[in-house]
Amino acid sequence: VKVRNRITDRLTQLTEDEKQILRYYFSKKTRANYLRVDDGTVQGLASAGIIYRSAKIGDIIDGFAYNIGDIAWDYLHAHPQLLEGQTDIYRT
Repeated sequence: VKVRNRITDRLTQLTEDEKQILRYYFSKKTRANYLRVDDGTVQGLASAGIIYRSAKIGDIIDGFAYNIGDIAWDYLHAHPQLLEGQTDIYRT
């Protein structure tokens, strides 16, 4: 319950950059995205437990596979307005 609450609370405070990353999962109807491991926004989402690196194989140019966690996936499907922001773009 603590983990779920921590993640759902964090999802209500997303920055525009974080929303752009998370929008990709929903616009493509996928649980996986390739993101750069050296991106601070990516690492922030990962440390919050919203996404996680799902493969050890990847590279600096194309990135690593990051999956969206079940709690974040379900919560954002129930509250899609949390991904609304200043833009409607998404990023990989």
